[in-house]
Amino acid sequence: MKTKTLKLIACLGLACLAAAPAAQAFVFEVKAVYFQPTETAFKDIYGGGLCFGGEITVGLAGRFALWTSADYFSKTGALTLTGEEAKLRIVPILAGLKYDLPAVGPAHPYLGAGLGYFQYKEKSVIGVVEKGSLGFGAKAGARLEIASGILVDFQAGYTRCKVKPQDIEANIGGFQFALGVGFEIGPKTSNPKEPS
Repeated sequence: MKTKTLKLIACLGLACLAAAPAAQAFVFEVKAVYFQPTETAFKDIYGGGLCFGGEITVGLAGRFALWTSADYFSKTGALTLTGEEAKLRIVPILAGLKYDLPAVGPAHPYLGAGLGYFQYKEKSVIGVVEKGSLGFGAKAGARLEIASGILVDFQAGYTRCKVKPQDIEANIGGFQFALGVGFEIGPKTSNPKEPS
């Protein structure tokens, strides 16, 4: 099951790149993201923080688009019992579908969902744990065109991924609030044509 899901994520990501030359539109953006974990133990040790990432969107027919993204979150915290230093790194790689909603004034809202592979590494006096696990993500956002071919993208999302670093299973996902700047090539994804 895990191998099949990984292959699906890889296929979706590769499809974005392969479809780019013939796409309805192609958007590349860089993002600053505030990540807020939902797992209590995670929050007690590391809290939330900023991470950075990138995203590619490839427009399809009608209001649909393929998307793939990768973020990088790194944080130093303190173990709750001893106060000793602990370091964490999470790299989620996701791919899925977006659907463009009707425009609201200058804003072009959308919904998205996809599958992900989360690379996880934690280092402390207890030892080093490095794992990869499958998860999923969903998001809602809105794009604004600030100049020809340049977009600002506001996103709010949620990811969920269970890992088992020791004997306790934990969710390393959480809420994300992102601001992205994108560069669009081709017909506007922010103004998709209605299906005929």
